[in-house]
Amino acid sequence: MNKRVRLASRMVLAGAIWYWFGSLFLIVIGMITPIEININGVYTRAYLWELIAYPGPLSLWLAFASFPFLLGISGIAIRKKLRKQPTAKQGIVLLVLGIATVWAGAGILYIIAGIQTLLAIDSHTRYHSIH
Repeated sequence: MNKRVRLASRMVLAGAIWYWFGSLFLIVIGMITPIEININGVYTRAYLWELIAYPGPLSLWLAFASFPFLLGISGIAIRKKLRKQPTAKQGIVLLVLGIATVWAGAGILYIIAGIQTLLAIDSHTRYHSIH
């Protein structure tokens, strides 16, 4: 396996784990401390299990908690395909996901993985054109 593909694979795995811990952190925080949500001037303060009575704030909180989890799953799916055969589409998707979530920290790992994937494709085609 190409060293760039190996590095990209490790970066995606680290980013996915980072996202999963972020999602778990949001759920645990919601159970320990009351969540304060203000939607269109309606202020709601409740623990996570009490938000069932308030469908608007509950859906907002679940979206915040599930978004990092889904980013981690998409990263793992890309990682599985990346290890078999890196493509430009995978690199671009990793770059887009990384740029969109650079604020989370794990987005930086996805950006590095996307760049390494694109460089691995370039070195793969260069190697096969020589031999």
